[in-house]
Formats: sequence, structure tokens, C-alpha cells
Amino acid sequence: MLAKAVDEQVNEQRLLREALEDVAVRLEHVEATTAALADKIEPWSDPGAATADLAVRVEKRIGKRFDELAMALDDMAVTIENRAVDVMAEDLDAVADELRKAVAELARLLVRDRNRIGRTLTEHRNAILAELRLPASNGHALDLRDDYEEDDEPDVVAGGGRRLLRRLR
Repeated sequence: MLAKAVDEQVNEQRLLREALEDVAVRLEHVEATTAALADKIEPWSDPGAATADLAVRVEKRIGKRFDELAMALDDMAVTIENRAVDVMAEDLDAVADELRKAVAELARLLVRDRNRIGRTLTEHRNAILAELRLPASNGHALDLRDDYEEDDEPDVVAGGGRRLLRRLR
């Protein structure tokens, strides 16, 4: 009986030891979980620091987005500029071609009409000189002033008279 009582006592102690070991393992697990929670909660225990940290992270994210946006805008600006240069170059080439054709056509017309233009100009010059040299037949005299210079020519006035024609210098 005594042996049986001792065996029961030993079994009870063994069960108690196993239970205590199991409780110790559970306690370690609870302490580890509590420590992890404390690490996560600790930054939030000081709202100023947590807010500052959050603000810094948000500022970095926003700064990164602004940098990406700036790069995209720069790329768009370069693309638009290149396209504008290409379009303007094409338009200027077309205008230059049209001008070349127009100048060539004018040159061709001038060469073709060169003699006729010269004749027409000579006729007009002769007609003007003849009219300037006509005597005043309507009784109007020439208006020659004291400041008449030798390269000034008289001009015929609409009423048939003459007036002094000054050359522009």
C-alpha cells in the first residue's frame, strides 16, 4: 500500500510537472505574442511620433508621384514639341515649294514680257516728258520759285497750269 501510495504520489507529481511545463510553454507563447503586440502598439502610444512617421511616409509617396508626374509631363512636352517642329517643317517646305513655283513663274513671265515692259516704260517716260515740255497754252505761267534747283522739274497741274516738282532725296 505504501508502494501504491508512493506510485500515486509520483504519478501526481509527474502530471503536475507536465501540466506546469505545458503552462510554461503557453506562458512563453503568450509573452512572445504580447511582446510582438507591444512592438506594434508602441509607435502608436505616442500619437505625435506616429503621425509624424505617417506624414513622412505619405510625403515620400506623394513626392514620388509628383516626380513621376513631372517626368510624364516632360516627356509629353518633348513629344508635343517634336510633333510641332515636324508639322511646321512640313508646312514650311510646302510654302517654300509654292514660293519657288511662283518666283519661277514670275521670272518666266518677266523674261517673256521683257521687251514689252521696256517699250511700255519708254512710252510712259516719253509721254511724261512731252507733257512737261509743252508750253502753257491756257495762259498759266510756270511757277518757278527762288529756291528752284537745277534737278527740279516743273509739273503740270490739273487746271492746265504748271507747278514746281520737287524730287525726293
